[in-house]
Amino acid sequence: MPMAPGEGIKGVIKELRIPNVDQVSYSHELAPYGLMGIKAHYKNGDATIYMADQGDSIVILASDFYPRS
Repeated sequence: MPMAPGEGIKGVIKELRIPNVDQVSYSHELAPYGLMGIKAHYKNGDATIYMADQGDSIVILASDFYPRS
């Protein structure tokens, strides 16, 4: 993963206090924007967060939460 997107993902994890990150992903197929994702585990379920990297900022696009049964 390139340094800039990696630092951006790290900043989002810190800012949103996302615990137990399992996976991160990055794609530059939508250039000039980057598409990023984080999968995390919470006590009561799992979350997936989708983000767009605009070059100078990162915007949360959507999130999915899957509660534990």
